[in-house]
Amino acid sequence: MKRKKYIMFLWLFLTALLLSTTTFAWLSANRIFEINTFDIQIVSKGGLEISADGKTWKGVLGMLDLYDANETYPNNLNQIPDTIKPVSSGGQIEDGLLKLYYGQSSQGYDGDYYLSSQRTIEKTSFGYDPDANFVVFDLFLKTSFKRTLKLDSLSKISIIDGEGRGITNAFRVAFLNEGNAQNNDAISTIQNLKKATKAYIWEPNYDTHTLIAVEHARDLYNINTQETNASKIEYHGIINNFSRSSNVKTKEANSNYYPNLFVKVPIDIYTTRNNESVNKIFEIESGITKVRIYVWIEGQDVDCENNAASVNVSIDLHFIAEQS
Repeated sequence: MKRKKYIMFLWLFLTALLLSTTTFAWLSANRIFEINTFDIQIVSKGGLEISADGKTWKGVLGMLDLYDANETYPNNLNQIPDTIKPVSSGGQIEDGLLKLYYGQSSQGYDGDYYLSSQRTIEKTSFGYDPDANFVVFDLFLKTSFKRTLKLDSLSKISIIDGEGRGITNAFRVAFLNEGNAQNNDAISTIQNLKKATKAYIWEPNYDTHTLIAVEHARDLYNINTQETNASKIEYHGIINNFSRSSNVKTKEANSNYYPNLFVKVPIDIYTTRNNESVNKIFEIESGITKVRIYVWIEGQDVDCENNAASVNVSIDLHFIAEQS
């Protein structure tokens, strides 16, 4: 009965990642975004096979495959929560995992806002989990030839309903190449690959901001931008834990003030709101490659502000691979 309930719950996840949002900001008490639907679709071309567990191979992978992998991939760290909170990452890797930090802010007696952070590490979970602040899952790719894995132009983060809200502009996605194994290697060898040393980060919708986000960028971060056709904005991700007693002002939360706490984040893929481009992620070797994918709201983004809420957000990920 429990599995039937999960299947009914997950069946609702087969069209997009829908986030029913409430008012939230990096500057005030963090609120949650409820995840109502979640869809992962990988488009394979010519000989590329995909799997949720490194054992069962398909042409298209969906949400139910990730859930069922709990039985055939028992040591997985797939985390698909029904709520997410703003976190931040400097793109650093530790033991094959992306380091992400949950940030909280509070107003001081002087009127300024002060930030604190605590690393949040993923664990195997589906649905409700108050400690799960972001989405992450593993994919396995099998090919007979060296190929270039690419992010198709169909990949996007967009508003389903609601207008004038900018939370879609604060999302980040990271791809980690955990390593390669041969087809005849033991399944334990394949599933336990954790060799990633770099996070390939995608920033969607970089050229679009709401008017309030433009004002937020100017007034808090002293950054001048515009609502449409905006230039890329650099940001500084969190790389260490720090408490409220560190007195880190939100407006000074960058590596210029605190090089031990923040780092300028290298972005590998930028796409516009109306993206029509196909972008290279990385090369995959023949055999089986394990790829770990993270999806989060970046708290250090200028679009992560009080009014970026009350909308439904769709996240669509489409992958293709071409022979190198």
